[in-house]
Amino acid sequence: MSEVLFSMRAYCKVIMHTAKYPHESVNGILVSKKDQDSSNVIHFVDAIPLFHLSLGLSPMSEVALEQIESYCTGEDLKIAGYYQANEHYKNTNPNFVANRICEKIAERFGQVYLAMVDNRRLSLDMTSPAIVIKNRDKSSVALESDDTCLAAACLVQNRSYRQLVDFDNHLDDVTADWRNLELNELIDTVL
Repeated sequence: MSEVLFSMRAYCKVIMHTAKYPHESVNGILVSKKDQDSSNVIHFVDAIPLFHLSLGLSPMSEVALEQIESYCTGEDLKIAGYYQANEHYKNTNPNFVANRICEKIAERFGQVYLAMVDNRRLSLDMTSPAIVIKNRDKSSVALESDDTCLAAACLVQNRSYRQLVDFDNHLDDVTADWRNLELNELIDTVL
């Protein structure tokens, strides 16, 4: 049985963040509903892209986490995971930064899942999930819909990832909305 379930929105945003910066490492936060059922399945309903320039723990990371926490509180969500895609094609191992950020998140919010993007599975016609949850069996990850990989592939083919705003983009232009509300609507209606 799956322990981790990705909504179409959460999965597509992780893939789009990776596609927008294929030459860089990227990271972000995974959020779930605050009050989930008691089935021991974590359901990621959204992903919030953090950085593509410098993933390290910095004052900007602290500011981003504070803003995300405030946003989650207002939306009845909670921070429950962290994702990262490494810049090297075959590398799916979390680095020091990933482990350290997960420790910080766990200190504040409890259990946290570390999701790594497997770049080798990314393509314009993705048919299987490209996300691996560290310290979990591959069968522990599921997608909310059978069409999720198709939706992600369509969004990448259409270059919709150009609309994605991460915190690096937001810090360059504060009018750029890191919540990606317009992109969320596009993802919700892609298929």
